[in-house]
Amino acid sequence: MSAYRIGEGHPRARLTDGDVEMIRTLAEAGVRYAEIAAKFEITKWMVGRICRYEHSNHAECWQVLRFIVCFYFQLVREWYVDLFLVMKRAFISP
Repeated sequence: MSAYRIGEGHPRARLTDGDVEMIRTLAEAGVRYAEIAAKFEITKWMVGRICRYEHSNHAECWQVLRFIVCFYFQLVREWYVDLFLVMKRAFISP
């Protein structure tokens, strides 16, 4: 966990985590960004960023997920290289 505070934990937060989820739900239901922005007293630009998950506490989760996926693929790659070397030795050795 980083020391960088995001979401409700940030001292200058203007929206609660519940507000963020409500914004996403309204946008998915087809409510225009301008209407959502007026209701929550934020800009349309910020509504768009929230709906695209560009400005949320999920950013850190995506970084962790990316690390796990990269680590997994590195392990799989190493496993295939080892398997290839074993097969090569089995079929090529005299």
